[in-house]
Amino acid sequence: MSWLPLADDLSVDASVQFQALLRLVLFALAAFAGGFLGHKLYAPRIDLDLGQAKTTVFGVRWAHYFWILPIIYLAFLASGIIIAYAGVAVLLADLSFAWHPSLWLNFAWNWAFPLGAIFVWLAIWITSSSFIRFYDVMQYGRANPKGWKKVALVFLYGVGAPALSYTMAAIGADVAHAMPRPAEGDWKIAIGIGAIIVVIAAISSAISRITPKARARLPKV
Repeated sequence: MSWLPLADDLSVDASVQFQALLRLVLFALAAFAGGFLGHKLYAPRIDLDLGQAKTTVFGVRWAHYFWILPIIYLAFLASGIIIAYAGVAVLLADLSFAWHPSLWLNFAWNWAFPLGAIFVWLAIWITSSSFIRFYDVMQYGRANPKGWKKVALVFLYGVGAPALSYTMAAIGADVAHAMPRPAEGDWKIAIGIGAIIVVIAAISSAISRITPKARARLPKV
């Protein structure tokens, strides 16, 4: 077997053998924990596929996934990606506001400070609520509208709402990118202010501890 490179590597490199053993152990633990949790947490009342007259996957007839996956899930996936990007952009902008004193009194920055977060929050709410309502419409056996009304709800919750949330998140990201830039080097002022606050807090704490001891040493009248 010496002519097999993989066999030579496994016989020589102990780290590869250790990694293979570690992965095997982790896979076994994950399978055991997953099966145990599934057995303990399973409840027939929340099983969407239990007792269905047709074969379903997560309560939806399996054939529908041929168009749900490429159309609906793609819309929600794009919305989720832009929401995550916009959330990071807004968070970094907010941290920049806290770290740069030159922005604290900037009118444009204070006006846009909550605006980006509001757009991101609206995008998250629209995506999550529309995803839940889309699945509710698609559930097999539910008393939902039939015919063209159901088609309209499917496109409203499955395509229109994700597109709207995508737009909201994109606007939030644009707001974060359009915020004024801080003055160069003003972060040093923030460090100085923070250091002053820490020193004042330490002095106040020391005085509050020393004062009772000093009073206790005074002669009682």
